[in-house]
Amino acid sequence: AILMSIFTRVNMDINIASRYYKYREDEDLAFIAHCTHEQLAPLVSYLTIDRDGKPRLAETLTNNPEFKANKHDFSRAWQAICTELQTYGNSTALNIVTRKGAAYKDIVQFTAKSVGCAIDKQSDVQTLEQAIVAKVLELQMDKMTQAEREAFIKTMKNDYQVNNIDPLKWTVRDFSVISGVLAGAFGGAAAAGAMLLPRALLFSSPLGLVGGLFSAVVEGPALRVTLPCVIHITMLREFHRHGNPFN
Repeated sequence: AILMSIFTRVNMDINIASRYYKYREDEDLAFIAHCTHEQLAPLVSYLTIDRDGKPRLAETLTNNPEFKANKHDFSRAWQAICTELQTYGNSTALNIVTRKGAAYKDIVQFTAKSVGCAIDKQSDVQTLEQAIVAKVLELQMDKMTQAEREAFIKTMKNDYQVNNIDPLKWTVRDFSVISGVLAGAFGGAAAAGAMLLPRALLFSSPLGLVGGLFSAVVEGPALRVTLPCVIHITMLREFHRHGNPFN
């Protein structure tokens, strides 16, 4: 009963604090202002729904007035969505004190370290994002048999025109495609249904089922939110900069 009371109190504190959270101006997230409702829908899903399809206990986005007023057009609530992500970069206590979450770069650095990237804190966000994509792909391929790896490489070459799996040899287009394939593996129906990716990825992802991808790289509640969000934002950034390679 005492533990339940404490748990309830913590959740009340989180909910009270969320009324005062403010978007932290962040040049690394500024491009999100140009994303569509469909492009942002997977982010909303990652932030508010857990792997079992249940609402996240600590999420505050769905009670945010800006989000509630624009739930049919997420592009008008992009700051509220980014604010929710930013709160995963700080402790609840620090969020309450500052009324703001962490910078996106801090979240990317946390995610990179959590999946085992050797990072330089001076690296820019795009370099860190590429390191995360490369590491997640490496971890997933390590789980494959030799036959599965050969089939994956063949699929990437024949279906997506990616001739190099080695990150050191990736072209700009290679990176865009691979970040999209990873986003599809995490987001499944959400990503493909948003017409961001080929619908073939919904039914037959080169990386297999999302459950396998999660079990390969995701440990800890914060990482279960930040990793798919960072992968998705990486894909959106590449599409924003260079166009959708699947079109």
